[in-house]
Amino acid sequence: MMLTKLLRVEKEDTLLVRGPARIEPKGEIYILGMNLAEGDEVVVREHKIMPVESARGAEVVLHLGSGSGYSYEKGYGAKLWAKELSKVVPNLDESKRVMVVGETDSGKSTLTTLISNLLMGMGMYPHVIDADVGQGDLAPPGCIGAKRLRQKITDLRDLEADRFRFVGLISPNGWEELVLDEIEGLLSEGPEIVNTDGYVKGKGLEYKLELARRIDPDVILLLSDEKLPGFEDRTVRLKSVPFGKGIPGRIERRVSQYSKFLKDAKVRRERLDAKRLWLLGHGFRHDGEWVCGDWRLALSNLTYGAIIVRKEERLIELGMKDMAGMFVGLGHEEVEGFGMIRWARGRDASILTPVEEFDTISLGAIRLSRMLDKERNLKVLLY
Repeated sequence: MMLTKLLRVEKEDTLLVRGPARIEPKGEIYILGMNLAEGDEVVVREHKIMPVESARGAEVVLHLGSGSGYSYEKGYGAKLWAKELSKVVPNLDESKRVMVVGETDSGKSTLTTLISNLLMGMGMYPHVIDADVGQGDLAPPGCIGAKRLRQKITDLRDLEADRFRFVGLISPNGWEELVLDEIEGLLSEGPEIVNTDGYVKGKGLEYKLELARRIDPDVILLLSDEKLPGFEDRTVRLKSVPFGKGIPGRIERRVSQYSKFLKDAKVRRERLDAKRLWLLGHGFRHDGEWVCGDWRLALSNLTYGAIIVRKEERLIELGMKDMAGMFVGLGHEEVEGFGMIRWARGRDASILTPVEEFDTISLGAIRLSRMLDKERNLKVLLY
C-alpha cells in the first residue's frame, strides 16, 4: 500500500526522497541536472535517495511505499557540488576523461549521474565506465560495465551496459591487476567518466593511484579526505553525501542485480569441452586438458569449497561441484550476457541463461541460490 503526499519544494530547499517511491512533479523541478515537469514521473528504488530541487519553487506528488520517506534539507543535490563543478564542467570537452573517487556510499554514482547530465546539456554524449565490481549500476556484481549515454537520466541503474568485462569477484582486493586490466580494456573516446569503487583505504589508495596512472584522467573528483600524491593539480575535492544505503541495502541491491541480468533465462545443456573457459584472467581451451599458455585448469570431482591458485605450478584447481550455482559471463570475443550454472558433471553442464549462443564461459567465485535470492562467494586461495 502506498501513501500519497502533496509537497512543495522551495528554491532554497532540497527534498530528499528515499525509495521505494514515485515522484510526480506539478511544476518545474530538476533532479541531478535533469529537468522535469508536469506529466513526467521518476521512480526511486528501495534504499535509493533522490534529491528534488526547483529553481522557482514547485509542488510534487510523492507516492511512498513501505520503508520509504522524505526530508527537507538545504544545500544538497546539485547544490552540494555547484560551486566546484561550475569551475570544472565548462572546461570539459569531448577529449576529456573524469575519474570519480570516494569511499562506499559517499555519492559517487550520484555525482556520476549529475556530471553525465551536465555534459549532455552541453551537447556531448559521455562514455561511462562503471568500475565497481561489487556495487555496479550498469553491470551485475563481479563485472565492469561501460555505456555511451544518449539521454539524461536520474538513476544509472535504469540502464544496461553496452560492453562488459567479467571479473568474477566482488572486490578488487588481492586482484587489483586483474581489475585494472579489465577497466583499461573498456576505455573509449571522451568525454569519459570512470566511476570507481569504494576501496580507497590502505592498499585501496595505491590501487586508485595505479588506476589514475593507467587511465590518465584530466580531472579527479574526490569524495574523500584521502590525498592522491602526484595528481594534486588534477584533483577537485568535493563533499561526500551524508547518507548511504547501509550494509543490508547494499546486499539486497547486489542480489537484485543478478535477477535483472538473468531475466527470461532458460535452462540450457552445454558441452564444457566445446567451450573456452575463462577464469581469473586466463582463457583455457580443452586439448586433452584445460590449458592457457603454460597455465592449466584442473576441474576435479572433489569439492574444494574454493578456487585454488598454485602460482609456482601455474595451476588453478576448481571442484566441479563448486560450480553449482556459479554466476558466469557468457559470450564470444566479449561477454554478451550472463548465466548461472545449475550443475556440472564430466563434460556437461546445465546453465540457466537468457543467452542463446556462446562459445566462452567466464567463471568466478560468485555462487547464487537456486532462487537467485542469496549470494555467497568461494574463497580464492593463493599458494
